[in-house]
Amino acid sequence: MNNQESILTNKDFPTVPDEYDLKVDSQVEKFLELKHKLTFFLVTSAVGSIGYTLNFSISRISDLTHRRGRIVILSTATVFSLLTVALALFSLYKDISSYRLHLKYRYLRKMWEQVSPNDKKIWEKANHFSKLFEKLSFVCIILSVILQAVLFLLFIH
Repeated sequence: MNNQESILTNKDFPTVPDEYDLKVDSQVEKFLELKHKLTFFLVTSAVGSIGYTLNFSISRISDLTHRRGRIVILSTATVFSLLTVALALFSLYKDISSYRLHLKYRYLRKMWEQVSPNDKKIWEKANHFSKLFEKLSFVCIILSVILQAVLFLLFIH
């Protein structure tokens, strides 16, 4: 072996995270904690509000059964509430998938630049779907609350 072959470069060793990388890791953990709280908020607000609305409607079942529009509004609001829950949980699932990849590459001591193009696609796809599901869950909770408000207003008449 000659001298040039025995010289090792930085490419031969995994990258060791510096202070900046460790702060990014901390931010990732805080983000996931925030995501858990947001998911909990969306789930409890969707289930709580539709639970109250269903209970209210059942207590006035005679006012509900004779008006098809109220049944349609209540049913649609319920579907949007359930979609809120499902989408929020899917979003959290995709965030956890992304976090698993983050941990995998941290343990391998690889930086983003060292991740294979295929694995980058998988990681980016998880992040993309997490954001999409999160946005859709917000749209669904807004639509559900609007429909519930309309239903309450219809009970006034």
